[in-house]
Amino acid sequence: MKTLQQYPFTPFMVGCSDNPPPGFFGDNMGINLQASGFRSDSYGELRAHYSIWKNHLNDYDVVGFQHYRRFFFFDTPELRKVFPEGEVIRRSIFRHPNIYVNFGLKDFIRLIDAMDSVSDSIAKKVQSYTDRGIVATQRLMTGKSVASFFREIHKKDHWDILSSVLIKRGGRYSIINQELENNFWTPYCTMFIMKSSIFSEVMESLFDIMESIEGEFRSKGIEVEGRDLGYIAERLIAMIVLDYISTKPQLDLFELPMISCLAQYESGIYTSVGRAI
Repeated sequence: MKTLQQYPFTPFMVGCSDNPPPGFFGDNMGINLQASGFRSDSYGELRAHYSIWKNHLNDYDVVGFQHYRRFFFFDTPELRKVFPEGEVIRRSIFRHPNIYVNFGLKDFIRLIDAMDSVSDSIAKKVQSYTDRGIVATQRLMTGKSVASFFREIHKKDHWDILSSVLIKRGGRYSIINQELENNFWTPYCTMFIMKSSIFSEVMESLFDIMESIEGEFRSKGIEVEGRDLGYIAERLIAMIVLDYISTKPQLDLFELPMISCLAQYESGIYTSVGRAI
């Protein structure tokens, strides 16, 4: 699929066995999850987060991630001029706090072209946000706590291990565990934008905990399948970010809508209450 290419965006390909395409970063070079002893194949897009943290942190003042089929909606006047559907998106979101907007493939590619053409205005918007706080995806409310929802759609014993590790750590991690059991919303999809110094602290906390979780899996003989570890890490990184914000009253959390591509549809706009994909 076509991807954003213009500053401030740099494409990243995870799971590279060979060199990535020209202009792309890849997680097969430098320090990566697999070389650091983690089950890299189970972490999905977090392989990109780890690679940037270990190899490119000092190259950027701001670090952020979105997916090839999920973007932040940067509502700038310049984008609305070249992509009129931006006004439709803005109005839909204001009508419902949990609306997600999805595009068919052709219209999503049009959005990519539009964002590339006004990328300078998006870069200024990102700078404005990160000067004052952290950008996350618009909250997804499921009607259940983060922990309860995980136990319902993933593996309960995996969550029990995460909970036990957090409780054992105590302090702020014990509070994070309580929040996971009681909070009914969290920013999903591992999509964040923040100052690189904050990003480094978040990643340090995340992979310190994930190292302990992998150790518990091994000691209990639990087999890792598919994205098992990535599903845990997705919830954990969200709560680490929220915990960081709670301890820094001078920072704000900016929740941006997420625009997704529904490739099974040729074109059109499709709204959903909660994430469609």
